[in-house]
Amino acid sequence: MTHELGHFFELAHIWGDDEGKCPSTGGADDGIDDTPPQAYPTYNCAVFPKLDGCTRSAPGIMFMNYMDYTNDNCQQMFTHGQVAKMQAQIHPFALSYSLTQHPDVLQYPDQAEENNYVVYPNPGDGRINVRFNQVSGNVKGIRVVNMLGQVLVSETITNQRGFYYYDLSRAGTGIYFVQIEFADKTDVKKVVFR
Repeated sequence: MTHELGHFFELAHIWGDDEGKCPSTGGADDGIDDTPPQAYPTYNCAVFPKLDGCTRSAPGIMFMNYMDYTNDNCQQMFTHGQVAKMQAQIHPFALSYSLTQHPDVLQYPDQAEENNYVVYPNPGDGRINVRFNQVSGNVKGIRVVNMLGQVLVSETITNQRGFYYYDLSRAGTGIYFVQIEFADKTDVKKVVFR
């Protein structure tokens, strides 16, 4: 699915779909500067470094890229250039901008009805606001965790306020999780920093 989403956001196969021709001899390329030229798709799980007719020296082709045909368990990455191209597709006037305008997306801050709080903005720039519409004393802690499970914020709540602010603008772009621990359960809200 990750591979297909790459196509949806305008990424080409890493080998350029040109039947083995190399960019240096007039063949196609994926159009991304930080992916090495590649002649054909990679199947199964390759061993690093993997060389081919378009990239004849180490570090070799990028068989571990999501836009190759390597087995799923061997795919690990998009390059910075690929990410930039995908992100460009959701900017105003780009092909996929309408996705960011879907009513379900625009209804953020996300309303957690049962516990009556909002986490916003989402997507954002690294600053997280947590606002409780009612101060119930039911909140026991707030944590912010990155995709690797590393805890960036951990606050034990002893005297509940109605508003909490966390500046994580140095954390970088990506997906983060705001975990709000209540007396009887933990809610998790996904936030995207871009």
